[in-house]
Amino acid sequence: KRRKKKRYTKKVAKWVKEEYTEKLKNLTMSEGRILVKLIYRETNTSSYEILKSYRGSFNAFFWQTMARFWDNNLKTKYDPGNIREDMFIEHILIQAQLERKVK
Repeated sequence: KRRKKKRYTKKVAKWVKEEYTEKLKNLTMSEGRILVKLIYRETNTSSYEILKSYRGSFNAFFWQTMARFWDNNLKTKYDPGNIREDMFIEHILIQAQLERKVK
């Protein structure tokens, strides 16, 4: 089971790299912060915890250090009830969903 999980993780990681590397390289710092919050919103798990569970503690620590260097935090939570920026993000997402339903 562990070996299969590792193989599958590598396969998915390779696909994600090929698919999204160029798009992610072009994100601004604020877009990166929003991406981390949206990942939390969708999974209810921080990006750090996802990295830790799939890639290990060292990788999670490394990427958290890199994120902090670029003024981001992979442990950021999404809380539209208490954080003003998250409230705006939630409002934009709801508006986008409503517009798709109307059209």
